Amino acid sequence: MSSTYQRAPSPLSGLVRSSAQLAGDLLEMGELHWELAREDSKEAFRRSLTPMALIALGMAGSIAGLPLLGMALASVLMEQAGWSPWAAYLLSGAGMMVLSMVLAGIGARGLRGSLRSFSRSTHELSRNLAWLKSLARETSTSE
Repeated sequence: MSSTYQRAPSPLSGLVRSSAQLAGDLLEMGELHWELAREDSKEAFRRSLTPMALIALGMAGSIAGLPLLGMALASVLMEQAGWSPWAAYLLSGAGMMVLSMVLAGIGARGLRGSLRSFSRSTHELSRNLAWLKSLARETSTSE
């Protein structure tokens, strides 16, 4: 008499298979998220080129040309308006500083906008983490 005996699948083998699938899904999700972050960083770099150039131009102009313009303005104020040297230099120096800050501020505003590219990566990461949390909750409630 030959009896055919089939073993029921072990719960441990099901756990191992599910864990392997989860690990594979996590690796694939990590790889996709890495690619998205890479694309976002390329876009952020591309968007930041103009603001960085504005910042560099503002700084270079301040360092090279603005002191000379400030001295020229101070000379005009002393000769034409009869200002004392200290007041003329103070006003022209303050004016040049304000101009430099405005240029740097315009560049910084543009640079801040270029970093918004990472909002896509952040959103996807949040969605992926929410999926993992829901998966963990489902697993813990099914046990």
